[in-house]
Amino acid sequence: MSLDVKLNVSDVSDVSDVSDVSDVSVTWNYKNSEISFPIGSHGGAVYSKEYKLIVIMNYYPNELRLDMNAYMLDGTFKSAILPYDRYNLMYGYLDRNSSVRSGIVVIAGYKERTENFYDWQFEVDLELFKITNRVAPSY
Repeated sequence: MSLDVKLNVSDVSDVSDVSDVSDVSVTWNYKNSEISFPIGSHGGAVYSKEYKLIVIMNYYPNELRLDMNAYMLDGTFKSAILPYDRYNLMYGYLDRNSSVRSGIVVIAGYKERTENFYDWQFEVDLELFKITNRVAPSY
């Protein structure tokens, strides 16, 4: 099994595309150094152009658990991302959404249908380092 983990970092001159080196890590190059982090058997990463941070998330299907961290481009740990504090959610995967400041959302599900949907996009707030606003349904 191979994960297709890529980040859109083309307009940052010191970072090359993030790609997986195996099914258990995510790798990118920054200033001629290769940076690699384990992501487990399920996981993903998204680059925030606005904050110049890489968010890495390990996925735990069907669990109410969030394992998400923000890293600076040189691989230095910046902060853990805290879960949404209003409801217990099942976190699915990272995605992009240009309507939120960080450009990153996490797709998460409620146990019961909420406003006709189970799965929603939630903002990954990279100022507060937590999951905040429910942005839009996820189809």
